[in-house]
Amino acid sequence: MKTFWAFVLFFVSVGFLFLAVYFDLNQKLLPPVSSGQKQEQASSTTTEKQNQVSTSTPTVKKSATTKKALSVITQVPSEKSQTVPQPTIDLAALNTQTRAALVNILCQTQAGGPLSPISGSGVLVSSDGVILTVAHVAEFFLLRNFYGQNSVQCVIRVGSPAYPTYNAELVYISPSWVAQNKSVLLESTPTGTGEHDYAFLRITGRIDGSQLPTDFPFLSINTSEIKNVGDFALLAAYPAGFLGSQSILQNLFQSSAETTIQKIYTFSSATADVISLPGTIISQSGSSGGAVVSGKGELIGLISTDTAADQTSGRDLRAITTGYIARDLKAESGSTIADILASSATYAKNFNATIAPKLAEILTDAILQK
Repeated sequence: MKTFWAFVLFFVSVGFLFLAVYFDLNQKLLPPVSSGQKQEQASSTTTEKQNQVSTSTPTVKKSATTKKALSVITQVPSEKSQTVPQPTIDLAALNTQTRAALVNILCQTQAGGPLSPISGSGVLVSSDGVILTVAHVAEFFLLRNFYGQNSVQCVIRVGSPAYPTYNAELVYISPSWVAQNKSVLLESTPTGTGEHDYAFLRITGRIDGSQLPTDFPFLSINTSEIKNVGDFALLAAYPAGFLGSQSILQNLFQSSAETTIQKIYTFSSATADVISLPGTIISQSGSSGGAVVSGKGELIGLISTDTAADQTSGRDLRAITTGYIARDLKAESGSTIADILASSATYAKNFNATIAPKLAEILTDAILQK
């Protein structure tokens, strides 16, 4: 009997020893979970990456370069606990509503110069035609007289395929972005995090001269802090990464994709400034300025950059949050998003008379010095 219990005790001891070694190895081999203070570099290439609208060789890569790193403030849930919350409105209705507010921004230039044509996305955010987009697309509105009077032409295209429909003017572009990215137009492989990368445009008339709609379809902006990794998000844009110049001109279609928020980043310490989204069909050139929409049908983010990968499924899409845009706009200009939406025509007139010429000069000087 004593021999039997000795064997039992021996095997129990060996079992505990095996478990101890197993857990010790796992602690050494598994990567540590990032804390709120752990820095994670989130530099990524722009989703624009120069969409050609001409047959000339691209000379420019679009970007949202910044020198600040981002910190992860929320970690992705484990696979077992992660669920996909469903939108609170019908998904088909949400998709239709989002696509109706989506626009394509096409800027064409004189051939032979340092600037190349670009195609980007934007989102209507008011019934009177205010568009929210990224600065690295809207900067072309500052350069409209680069080669001569109105030599850089930007039009707003809508529908699927995109059709040139409206003229627009610049209402606001982040001066900080222009100052920090004045040479980005001529960089071959720019990278960035999306800091200050936003701008507002305003539709001023139809290209054919007919009357503007009484009300434009638009998405309401929600500037509340994003708190939950794993939340549902609908992405929508005009991706063009695999299209040739003629296809971009004639057959550029809207795309949308359901996904979830993977990570949340901050430029400071606690605010949700950038969200990470898994690779989808939207993770292509031309999607910058596209929409990230909540399950309630509200705009919560603006597509700005993605990481480099051969396949779209392997790319990590990044979007600056509307909460960040609201905070940064207030800090830079003293104005709120509501201020701009309430009096966009007056705001545009003042901005283009006082600030825009200085920003245009900064860009022009930087380009000509290269």
